[in-house]
Parts: sequence; structure tokens; C-alpha cells
Amino acid sequence: FFDLNYNNDYCVIEDNKFINASGYTMSEEQMDCVGGNGQGQDYNIIRRNTIVGNFQSGIRLGITTKKNQVEGNYIEWLPGTDMYGKGGSSVPSGNTFLGNTIKGGNCGIKLSNSNNNTITENTISGSIRGIALVADSIYGSDIAPNGNIVSKNTINVSNLANGIISEGLND
Repeated sequence: FFDLNYNNDYCVIEDNKFINASGYTMSEEQMDCVGGNGQGQDYNIIRRNTIVGNFQSGIRLGITTKKNQVEGNYIEWLPGTDMYGKGGSSVPSGNTFLGNTIKGGNCGIKLSNSNNNTITENTISGSIRGIALVADSIYGSDIAPNGNIVSKNTINVSNLANGIISEGLND
């Protein structure tokens, strides 16, 4: 369990294995970059980690995060990678999700209220929704994500309408 909170910048989290074989739900997210009180967690690298089990989130980048790189991770079970914004200028921006393998869960990659992020070359299977770029008032203002680039992802979900759900202006 990693909790990157309150100005944890320039951290590298790589080549770790987080296994929860007992199947219970943890009360905290597996890798949680929440961004409390407007303090960002920026320029972090989260790569080549294996996260397997019944966690709330595999990797979660939160409220004010920017310029983080999430690359080459293997995530299996519940929601894959989540990103939440909280209104106005406090939205996650400029983050990159590259080459991750995500299996199972509610959303493979979910960006709520998030702008100008890149999601490319990820493989998502067995999730209810593949990639969700959505406005989500539960986590702050209800703002449609804009300027996100989604390309070259492989998505295998049972309902094609749930492959990529996009609100706002995204490529």
C-alpha cells in the first residue's frame, strides 16, 4: 500500500508486487495520490508494478495531480486506474497512462473531471467499462473532461457501447 499525499513529488514506485490473495476489500486505495488541500502529487513515476486482489483501486491519481507517468503496470481485480478532479483548476492534468494491462473491475481507466491526459497502448479486458472520461459530481464539480488523448488501446468488454465512454471534447 502506497499513499502519496501532500506534496509527494518526483517519487518513483517501480517493480513492486502487491498481492491480496485473501479477497477482502481494503479500506484504502492501493496506490493513492489524493491531493489533499490543493497540494498536488506531481511528476511521479509508477511503473512495472503488479497489483492483484480485491482493492478499491489499483492506482488512483487524485484531485490536483499532474505530470505523473503510469506505465507498464499489471492490475487485476477491481477498478483499474482512477483519476478524480475537484472542480475549477483543481483537475488532474497532463498525466500519462502507457502500456498498462488491466483485467476486471468496474472501469479499466476512469478519468473524472480530468483534462489534457494521455491514455495510450493499454490493454483492458473483463471490465464493465473500458475507459470512462466522465463528469463526476460525487468527487467535486460536475465538469466534463476535455483535451484528453485516447489512442492505440486494446479494449475487450462484453458491451461495445462501454468500450470508451467520453463526455466533453476528447481525441
